[in-house]
Amino acid sequence: MSKKEALIDATKQLLWEKGYEATSPRDIQALSATGQGSFYHHFDGKKDLAIAALEEISREMLDIMRDNLAAKGPAQQRLESYLCKPRESLKGCRVGRLANEISMQDPQLGQPMRAYFEELTELLKHAIREAQEDGSLPAHLDAGDLATTLLAVVQGGFVLSRAQDRTDIHQSIARSMINLLFGGEAR
Repeated sequence: MSKKEALIDATKQLLWEKGYEATSPRDIQALSATGQGSFYHHFDGKKDLAIAALEEISREMLDIMRDNLAAKGPAQQRLESYLCKPRESLKGCRVGRLANEISMQDPQLGQPMRAYFEELTELLKHAIREAQEDGSLPAHLDAGDLATTLLAVVQGGFVLSRAQDRTDIHQSIARSMINLLFGGEAR
């Protein structure tokens, strides 16, 4: 692994564990086993490195979501799978947990996070429209609003899991949402 890759990987891990604001360049250098020279050779600073790490995290997570939500098979099953996907609830979403940090208001730093949620919303919206076309979901529901709701349900599950130190919250919320949407238990 190159030093640049080691820096990005360490930053990805630290962003998830500590967040942007609590992560220092020294933390990144220590975890990546690189020096200050390597850090500043490859990146202008912490912000530049964090953007690269967030872009990579977003790509990785969107690849997983595309495999799930854009797969073949019944749309209802894909939406249920999204809601019931096993998650590391107590660690929080790799992208979403950064949303509360004031630094994410920076247009450049927050851009990968915004792009991730925009694309995930589009993937959900597409699956919802398919479910409406096959009769699994009522056609009168606004697909965009419902996609945003499903995203909020999952992100809210992370928040409640961390706040209450409970790993079962996501599955409880998923079952309730599936009952509301489809009138029955998850498949």
